Amino acid sequence: MRHVKMLFAVVFFFALASIPSLAQENDANAPPKDITGTVVSFDHNILDIKPPTNQAAVWITVPDDMKVDRDAIKKGVNVSVEAKWIGVCYLATAAPEVTSSK
Repeated sequence: MRHVKMLFAVVFFFALASIPSLAQENDANAPPKDITGTVVSFDHNILDIKPPTNQAAVWITVPDDMKVDRDAIKKGVNVSVEAKWIGVCYLATAAPEVTSSK
């Protein structure tokens, strides 16, 4: 009986964790969104932005072949990036641009 309860709990939490990704736009033809906010971090190809209207930060994957001025994009500066939801994450469709610095 204990194993059944544990299995139920695991299935429940897995289903709960998948809800945010299912709620996102998954239309391949949807236009990219302009995401603006303050840079929390930019590590490897993951840009972490805190939009002023959201409680949570947004992670955007920047493709390897995209030219990005890494010296300008640092913690605390405001940026704007055009990105598209591709099923599991945002993918930058244009290089992030600094809108204002500290």
